[in-house]
Amino acid sequence: MKAKRLRQIVDALGQFPFDVRTHCIGLLALVSYCVHQAIFLRFNLAEWDWLAISGFALLLVGLRIAPKIDDLLAHSLRRLHGRGVIACSESEFEQLNKRLAQLRRKRAPIWGLVITLAIVVAFGVAWGKKLIDDPVRLALLAVEALGGYVAGFYLGWMVIHGRLARALKTQGINYSVQPGHPDGAAGWRPLGDFYFRQAMLAGLPAAYLAFWVAFIPHLSSAALFSRYTSWGAAYLILLPIAVLVEVAAFVWPMGSFHREMVRQKRVLAAQADKIARRISTIQAEIRGTTHPEEIEELNARLALDLKLYNELEGLPTWPMSTKIRRRFAVQNLALVALPVLGQLVGDKERWDTLVEALRSLFSGGG
Repeated sequence: MKAKRLRQIVDALGQFPFDVRTHCIGLLALVSYCVHQAIFLRFNLAEWDWLAISGFALLLVGLRIAPKIDDLLAHSLRRLHGRGVIACSESEFEQLNKRLAQLRRKRAPIWGLVITLAIVVAFGVAWGKKLIDDPVRLALLAVEALGGYVAGFYLGWMVIHGRLARALKTQGINYSVQPGHPDGAAGWRPLGDFYFRQAMLAGLPAAYLAFWVAFIPHLSSAALFSRYTSWGAAYLILLPIAVLVEVAAFVWPMGSFHREMVRQKRVLAAQADKIARRISTIQAEIRGTTHPEEIEELNARLALDLKLYNELEGLPTWPMSTKIRRRFAVQNLALVALPVLGQLVGDKERWDTLVEALRSLFSGGG
């Protein structure tokens, strides 16, 4: 009975309209809080609660952008259809969209609740007994948890797009690689670009957490430093979770299509081997003739077969360019490195230790 009731709650949450009205209410709340800061702290901007203000502003930006993800995905799929990469009718395309929407309604609220629970646990660990004894902290945690649910809802929404490959298979929609396609991703680049943009959006919470974990130790205001120390500890706990979710929103779908592209490349390998044998035969014929016209014809056939062979052998197995993969890796390394550098900057002893360790590493330990 309890499980059924929980399922009903999750279904109801999945129907919640995060639309323009929600965004306007959030914007009004942000403006009200800024007015509150101006009244009580005058215009001493250094003492304003920029951690809360920036977090709420970032949430509103995400709320504004996130609903457009569906349109971007639909546009990418239509481009793939136009290229002949996926083959489906208009009705099958609509069924695919309905399938993804159904998955979002079922799974996105669960992600929202999981992120909310992670926030409560992280702040409970960081604040300890102070959380129970301070009603203000409890109120702040409630607001943080609410924002976390909204962010988690859309993060889950994006992770669910990782099930696209399975949804295509369930709908019986075939998709294939295109050797020699000029986009450098066997015709799949629109989808790879979509998932990278989605990962950039999913990375906003991680970027926010990484920035504040790095910045809090260097606050010049003693009052702000005292207020934010426990927040920094909680954010440090949440940062790996945020990075993991962002990676899941990108790597999971990429992995699904990568496996299929590898399978199709192996199938095409037999065709490449036939062309290789044909190339060897043509080369032998060229060596065995002295007629200029025949040599010219054989060279033309050889050039064509070499082109086909190189396209099959060099067939990409990732639905994105190498540049996109590199940018994604650098982005996540920066998210991990920023808090570490933030802790080291200003601590001369730690910094000197790191520099000495790096010097020893690159000098071969000697």
